[in-house]
Amino acid sequence: MLSHSIETIVPSTSAKQLKRLGILTLEELLYYFPRTYQDRRNIPLISRLQVNTTQLATGVIVSVVEDLAKNRVSVIRCRIQDGSGILELIFFNQGYLRTVLKPGVVVVVSGKYEHNSYSGQMQFAVSELDIIRNDADRQAALGRIIPVYALSQGLYQTQIRGIVLSAVATHSHHLEEYLPDWMSHRLNLMPLAEAIRQIHLPGSPELGSAARQRIVFDEFLKLQLELMQKREIQARQKTKIQLDPATPLIDAYLNQLLYPLTSAQHAAIDDIRGDVVSGIAMNRMVQGDVGSGKTDVLAVSMLMAVGAGYKAAVMVPTEVLAEQHFKRFAQQFSEVGVEVVVLKG
Repeated sequence: MLSHSIETIVPSTSAKQLKRLGILTLEELLYYFPRTYQDRRNIPLISRLQVNTTQLATGVIVSVVEDLAKNRVSVIRCRIQDGSGILELIFFNQGYLRTVLKPGVVVVVSGKYEHNSYSGQMQFAVSELDIIRNDADRQAALGRIIPVYALSQGLYQTQIRGIVLSAVATHSHHLEEYLPDWMSHRLNLMPLAEAIRQIHLPGSPELGSAARQRIVFDEFLKLQLELMQKREIQARQKTKIQLDPATPLIDAYLNQLLYPLTSAQHAAIDDIRGDVVSGIAMNRMVQGDVGSGKTDVLAVSMLMAVGAGYKAAVMVPTEVLAEQHFKRFAQQFSEVGVEVVVLKG
């Protein structure tokens, strides 16, 4: 069921919009997690809004006026009240909202409360809008922690929120729990179906955190299993490339260093020597603190390749780091007759 196309549960128009987000199946919809949350349990009164701060506000619409600015850009000025004061909302280039913003309608807005230097008045520049049409809308949009999703063109927050939460309510119980009870209990992990529900609509910050912990565990476990599978496959793949773990270049390099290698460096080099004579392609990560000597282990590894008649390449993430490595290797390898070049960009 979870592999069913998204078109089986949403209208075709919505399905097209979801596909722009990479959501093609029901399972992908359940795993389309919020990018952040809004805590709507205690929305401040209008009289207590903070200036130059992005925040939430709610109230009843008392008036709506639409103007056309330069280039015929729509500017809607909508005033709301909540009993403590009146707030002017500003909607830029959203003329289509004129059909839904009507006096008497309750709205929940997110945006920035700031001073308009042109009019001299305070205004609330709206970035997100929820319309409260009935009790169901009120329960969904107020008094709880609300998910906020990444959007695509033509898709609105209330729309995708409704689609995702409906799918979670009706289909999350179909998610198969693959962890045994003893492991979930030992690691204090939330059940998968409950984690999916809580990550989309957390009952509290604590439950939301527990849900994220379970999802992160699943992601790391999947990554580890994929790496183990790749290692198993690689362990059966022979290589015709033979490096020289005893090349004289290594002793020449070590002798010109101003310091001896540590026992940990020697151990890492011995492990690499064992790999390069095994006949199996090496795939190894060297881990250590800054200054622990990983670069010397790298240098020795490269000399095993150079000594066997091959070239060796070091890839680094920035040009600055490339220059630093080039200067170091150019100086040290020149002592053993090995040429070094740098390629950037």
